[in-house]
Amino acid sequence: MNVRGFAKWLLENFPEDAKLVSTNSFAWDSNHVEVLKYNDIVRMFQLKKNPTVDGKPVDFPCLVVHDDCKCDY
Repeated sequence: MNVRGFAKWLLENFPEDAKLVSTNSFAWDSNHVEVLKYNDIVRMFQLKKNPTVDGKPVDFPCLVVHDDCKCDY
């Protein structure tokens, strides 16, 4: 999926006025969330330099979503 497809999927599957939030857990029916600010969102995305798949270089840019612990998901 590319960025255009991701944006299309978001708009097709979520309310346009939904806020982006973080939560500490999906478990135990936790409803506590924190609304993310612009700077939070900017830090969550980066363009991966020299991406590879199974050790082989790819010929397309890769957008990486990560958290503050530098863990990809």
